[in-house]
Amino acid sequence: MNVFPIFIPVLKDRKDDISLLALHFAKNFGTKMRKNISALTNESLKEMMLRKWPGNIRGLEHVIE
Repeated sequence: MNVFPIFIPVLKDRKDDISLLALHFAKNFGTKMRKNISALTNESLKEMMLRKWPGNIRGLEHVIE
């Protein structure tokens, strides 16, 4: 089996992805809870962008949940 590594920068180095991922997770959880979530507040997005995110995408998902 041929294997090659794929390098993906950590979330703190991809600040532009935070808002897209956060909205994606919010919509998914909204669906599970039978709620219509179409946007996140600017305040919450700014707060998420300021966070250092020691983990990765999974950490963001847990915060949204």
